[in-house]
Amino acid sequence: MNRDEIVLNANAKINLSLDVLRRRSDGYHEVELIYSETELHDVVTMRLSDCGGIKLSCSDPSLPSDVGNIAYRAAEMILDKVKSNFGAEITLEKNIPHGAGLGGGSADAAAVLKGINTLLGEPLNTEQLMRLGASLGADVPFCILGGCALGEGIGEILTPLPAVEGLIYVIVKPEESISTAYVYNNLDLTKRSEELSVKKVAEAIKNGDLEAVFASAGNIMESVTARAVPVVLTIKQALNDSGARLALMSGSGTSVFGVFEDTETAEAAVRSVEKYGAVYLTKQPSARCIVK
Repeated sequence: MNRDEIVLNANAKINLSLDVLRRRSDGYHEVELIYSETELHDVVTMRLSDCGGIKLSCSDPSLPSDVGNIAYRAAEMILDKVKSNFGAEITLEKNIPHGAGLGGGSADAAAVLKGINTLLGEPLNTEQLMRLGASLGADVPFCILGGCALGEGIGEILTPLPAVEGLIYVIVKPEESISTAYVYNNLDLTKRSEELSVKKVAEAIKNGDLEAVFASAGNIMESVTARAVPVVLTIKQALNDSGARLALMSGSGTSVFGVFEDTETAEAAVRSVEKYGAVYLTKQPSARCIVK
């Protein structure tokens, strides 16, 4: 590997289930969720520089290229953590839509932490990188770990799960986006569904019981996002009508994914939902789904 430059894929995530349990005294929310990595990815190129400081360029001009970008802050954080005199030059080739609930920013930050750590000779192990990532965002530790996992706490306490093999995801991102803070602030936790059990979904994944996964999965955040962005429910229905075994919003939205068991049905679904926004056909990279 070229020690002067490293190129990593920053993979998007979906949530095969998501529940919010309570608001904590520190203002964060206690959650239970299932993370699943996908092959939809940004491409992050990194190199060290002798001049110090961070230089970031991004293919999406609507995104900040300074400290307002989580990837920029990730570079600052790891260089400061290891007391390096190097700076970093970072290029982001964006493919993951933002404001989608797919963890694109977190994936970029995770790639930067891993890439710069490699360029520096790996002074930090994976656990240390995940702890560092947690201070940037709740999804960053999973984006470092990858694969499939049960998330608890604010999402940073991870229990790896086996691969959910053979599934194909059709992800639809409508034009509308929504603020994660808005969704959390408008959640009515007094009306939590007793039918939603993320732990049951995790157990079904462990047992390889896809029928139980499909039957038990849900996302409490849909109750807020779908009211503000009604097309979310329209997309869910369209995916179900197209043969999805499960259709669910990812994270706080507004992207919606359908889970399919064969490529032909998934490709037909893509054609049926293209009118609702940007559509991505992807899957879980099984090579990353290793229970440790």
